[in-house]
Amino acid sequence: MSIDKALERINPLKVFTQPRQVIEVFFNNPNMFFSIIIVLLPAIIGILTLISWQATPQSIAIAIQIAKALASWIIISLIIFVLALILNANAKKNLTGIFSVVSLQSIPWIILAILIVLTPLAVPQISSAAQVGANYEQGLISAENAGNQVLALMNEISINMIVVAIFFVISIILLISFLVITFFVSAKIAGKNLLKALAIWIIQLIAIFGLIPVLFSFF
Repeated sequence: MSIDKALERINPLKVFTQPRQVIEVFFNNPNMFFSIIIVLLPAIIGILTLISWQATPQSIAIAIQIAKALASWIIISLIIFVLALILNANAKKNLTGIFSVVSLQSIPWIILAILIVLTPLAVPQISSAAQVGANYEQGLISAENAGNQVLALMNEISINMIVVAIFFVISIILLISFLVITFFVSAKIAGKNLLKALAIWIIQLIAIFGLIPVLFSFF
């Protein structure tokens, strides 16, 4: 069964509520094109957000963000594949399945990126501050003028602290969801061995929050 057929009965967003079932479908029915779309969506939404804030990024910056998203996905997938080989897990026979399920780990970041897009609608001072920054970069206003405008906008944001608090809470929930999804992905790779699952999960998190940021710090 192709993943297109599988998606008729399992929505990828259900990875939040039914991680085991969704991961099972994506592992057994990998679709690399669909996985690439999922992986790139956070970066694409982020770029569109900057454009909507009239802070147009340079072409090289866009290319770098897309390259980083793809590189992170490839590196994590290959690390998990190597771990599967070392631990003699059944998943070692399905590299494309590993790439497929690892792409699901991007879904919380897609939701977060959408949330960032919507936040300026409730807190318009954010987009206004971005516009001030763009004006300063273009030499339209002085540093002192830009600083004063941003300070005034920050004072106005205090009125919308409830919205900011909600954004913070949702961000924490998404981070927890990400950790849960990564664990279920690790468990799928490891099979029914909890120790192997924990080992894959911990090493994966170290790579995501440690190794990859260090590698990308050079770019």
